[in-house]
Amino acid sequence: MVRGLPLKIVTDSIFRKELLFLLQSGRNVRKDVLDKNPEIADLLSPLSIYLSEPIMIRLSYLVDAEDLEPDEVSRNSLRAWFD
Repeated sequence: MVRGLPLKIVTDSIFRKELLFLLQSGRNVRKDVLDKNPEIADLLSPLSIYLSEPIMIRLSYLVDAEDLEPDEVSRNSLRAWFD
């Protein structure tokens, strides 16, 4: 069960890949953009520490279950990580 929500983490590999894509969408860059700006990959790489699957689930919970505004959740998270 995902904390506070009537959802369950699934183990189906095909569905899980699709779900992880959605949770990690902040780190997805179109190939044409990456080809023109290869330095983006190095800049985004450190985000994996902060935007792991459990953290993305928690951030989604704060928005979906606690009714916090996405920009508030983002701002608070960034402050916590980098202050």
